Amino acid sequence: MEVYKHMELIRNSYTVQRLQSKIKNVEKENAVLKRKISTSLSLRRLEVYARERLKLGEPEEVRFIRKDSPRD
Repeated sequence: MEVYKHMELIRNSYTVQRLQSKIKNVEKENAVLKRKISTSLSLRRLEVYARERLKLGEPEEVRFIRKDSPRD
């Protein structure tokens, strides 16, 4: 019975090590994906995408003139 317990302990230890390794890999991949998201959301990249892919032009400048209402 002791030998069986010892073997199970060793087997579980290997399983824990393997899972910890997977966790580290997933955390690294997550960091890479977060960086990609961060850079893809930059205003400059969005502008380039809008101009090149969506064929959008320069925004037009619009000026508003406020007409004050006459005072009583």
